[in-house]
Amino acid sequence: MYHQTVIYLRPWVTEDRFNIAIKVTKPDANYDGSDRRMTLKVAVIGAGAAGLGAAWTLVKAGHDVTVFEKEADVGGRCRTFYWRHEWLIRGAAAFIKSEQNLIDVAKELGIYRSDLIIDAQKQHKWNVFRHNQPVVELDDFRPADILMCQAMPLKEKIALSTMFPMLLTQLARNDPRDPTSAARLDTETACEYFSKKSPFFVNYILEPIMQTFCGYGKDDYSLAWLAWLMAGPYAWATGWWQCAERGVGGLTHNLGLAIDREPTGSVQTGVCVTAVSEKGNQVELTRVMNGNAMSEVYDAVVVAVPGNMVPRIVTTLNDDERRFFDGVQYVPHHICYVSITFPFEEEVNLRRVLPTVEGFRIVSNFTIRPFGNDTGEHLLYLEMKGDGCEYLSGKSDQEIINHCLNEIRQVEPRLHTAEVIDTYVQHNDSALCRRYVGYTELLKQYRDNAPSGRRIVYAGDYLISSSVGQAHYSGLVAAEHVLRNIGQ
Repeated sequence: MYHQTVIYLRPWVTEDRFNIAIKVTKPDANYDGSDRRMTLKVAVIGAGAAGLGAAWTLVKAGHDVTVFEKEADVGGRCRTFYWRHEWLIRGAAAFIKSEQNLIDVAKELGIYRSDLIIDAQKQHKWNVFRHNQPVVELDDFRPADILMCQAMPLKEKIALSTMFPMLLTQLARNDPRDPTSAARLDTETACEYFSKKSPFFVNYILEPIMQTFCGYGKDDYSLAWLAWLMAGPYAWATGWWQCAERGVGGLTHNLGLAIDREPTGSVQTGVCVTAVSEKGNQVELTRVMNGNAMSEVYDAVVVAVPGNMVPRIVTTLNDDERRFFDGVQYVPHHICYVSITFPFEEEVNLRRVLPTVEGFRIVSNFTIRPFGNDTGEHLLYLEMKGDGCEYLSGKSDQEIINHCLNEIRQVEPRLHTAEVIDTYVQHNDSALCRRYVGYTELLKQYRDNAPSGRRIVYAGDYLISSSVGQAHYSGLVAAEHVLRNIGQ
C-alpha cells in the first residue's frame, strides 16, 4: 500500500507557475493499514499532453491507470516524426520556458539537462511580409514591443495606448489559469476592437501572428480571450525549449514510456474508445482494438480528447454539459514539408509571416533552411491558415502543396527553379479550440454549473488555453479532481 500526500499550491504564482505536487512514499513495514485508502482503477482516454499529465499524476499516487490512445504513438499534437533527415513536428513547435509544470515533469524524467535541451527561441522570431518588404519585426507579443514597432503610424500607437486602462483592469482580476476571469469582455472579436484603434496592428501584427500560432481567422478569437492572455504574465515572452533528440515530442514520448514502466501504469496505443457512461459508482468504457470491441468498468475515467469529440464518446452528458460541448469548435491548421534543392550553391535561411491583407489566403508562414546534413537539400516548412485549410478541404495532398507553393513563390521567386524531391502534409483538422465571441461566457457557465464528485472528468486545452503547458495543466486539474473527490 502506498501512502499518498497531495499538496495543493496557489493557482497564482509569479511567472504563471503552478503545480500540483504528488509525493508518493514507499510502504512502511510497520504500517497496519488502519488509514488505508482504496487503489482506484482509472482509464485515461487520449495520450496528448493533458491525458499524459493526468495519468502520470495518478500513477505516482499509486493508482491503477490505463491510457488509451487511438494513434500509433503518444503525444497528440505534440508528436514528432522522423522524415528524411531529422525529427519534425506534427503540431506544437516548442514548450514555453515559464510553464513550470512542464519543467518539473522534464526534470522528473531526467531530460531537462543542458545536453538534452535546445533553445528554440529563434524559431519564434518573425518577419511579417508587407509591400514586398519584411519591415515588421517582432520578438515578443507584449504591449511595449507592439508600440515600439517602427512601421506602425504614430497616431495609431497613440490610439493603441488607450487600451492600457482596460488591460490594467483585467490585470487586477486576471487568473492565468482561468480565461473566464475576462468574461465581462466577451462582447466582440479582438480584431473588431483593435481595428477601431489601429488597422496596422490588426493587419500586420495581430491577424498574421494568430494565424501563425493558431490558424485563427479574425472571427476565431474574442477580445475576452486576447485580453486574458495579454494581462497575464506573458509566458510566450520568456523563451522556448525543445528536447534535443525528438524536438517537441521528446517530452511526451518519454512521459509515455515512464507511465508504461510503472507497475500500475499502462499505455495502449491503436485503441479507439467508442463509449463511456457513468453507472452508479462506476464508469463503463467500451473500446475497439484490432476490430474487436470490449467493455469494462473503472472507478473513474479522464476524457482527454478534443472537446468536440466528447459528445460522440460520453453517453451520459447532462444538459449543461451537452450545451457546452456542442459549443466547442476547432480550427484546422495543416503543416506541410517540402524537400527541395536549388540550382546554386549558397544556403538559404528565410522565415516569413504572410498577412491576409497582402493577398495571402492559404499560407500563414514559411521557413526555408538547410537540412541538418550535407546533402545540399533544403527544407521548406510551412503552416496553413485555418481558412486556407477549409478552402482546400477535399483536395489531394499534391494539390495542397501546389497551392501553397504558388503563394510562397510570390515572396521567394527562387522557388520557381527549385527541384521538389519529396513532400509531406500533416493534416490537423482539429488543431486549436476557437475562442469565438460567446465562448468565454459559455465556458464560465459550464464551470459554474459543473457537478462535483463526477467520475467522468475532462481535460484539454479547450478548458483553459492552447499552449502545451496549459493543456498539460488541465490534466493535473483532472487528476486532482479524482484524488480529492473519488480517491478518499
